[in-house]
Amino acid sequence: YPARVVTQRRAHEDRTGLLSYWTFQYEQGANQNQTILTTPSATVEYEYNGIGINGEYWAWKSGTLARRTVKSGTTILEQELLTYQRSEALANVPVGDPPWTDDALYRPLLVQRDLTRDGAETWQTFYEYHTGLGNYNDYGQPWRITNWPYAAASREVRRTFQTGFTPHILGRVLTED
Repeated sequence: YPARVVTQRRAHEDRTGLLSYWTFQYEQGANQNQTILTTPSATVEYEYNGIGINGEYWAWKSGTLARRTVKSGTTILEQELLTYQRSEALANVPVGDPPWTDDALYRPLLVQRDLTRDGAETWQTFYEYHTGLGNYNDYGQPWRITNWPYAAASREVRRTFQTGFTPHILGRVLTED
């Protein structure tokens, strides 16, 4: 669908008066599911789920960030990989048009984030959600977050939530250990 997008940004560099340019390229890569941002110091590639000419086309997952890669030339400085699962059904109505079709309305829940910097060890973060409580996975908030490695061991955060506020405030973190 046609849309307005930014293709170039110009900015003055500090105290030099020289212009620097940031360029944005859309529908890049073999699958046309990448956006490439070129800055004066690095190139950032964003790869999305459910976009492009091939792949998984679920309405709930469409447009979520799958990978972010920061490069200097051909050297990868940082890479982030994101994995999602669908939430409990928010409404039992079919959503989308082929090929982006789901049997109900869902939202994406981040379940894993892998981050690698300068080719060193990958830092992983795992997110867990409650199910079957009638509050849509605690309104999309993870109850447990585990990081690995963290000071040569894992680090775990556990949350409880308070609900039952007015209809406009859905759920807030009550405790965090």
